[in-house]
Amino acid sequence: MPFPPSMVKTVRLGDDWLFWCPGCQTSHRLCKRWSFVNHDVTSPTFTPSLITDPDGKRCHVIIENGNLKYLDDCHHGLRNQTVPMESVYES
Repeated sequence: MPFPPSMVKTVRLGDDWLFWCPGCQTSHRLCKRWSFVNHDVTSPTFTPSLITDPDGKRCHVIIENGNLKYLDDCHHGLRNQTVPMESVYES
């Protein structure tokens, strides 16, 4: 691995990418439908936004330059906030 684990914000899992969501307190998976725009595992940007509904609690997030921008239709405490991504190895 070319980067220290504490710097890695997303990891490849087969054809998919995985990242830690502090709003949901779980990982989310991005399949081939999402474009890994900048190919930077330390400060990733993916498009389009991700919407998940685990247990009926919506999470809608934009991943840009290593930040998670939670949109106003989220059902958790990080709604309308932007937070830096956490390391997938430390979450």
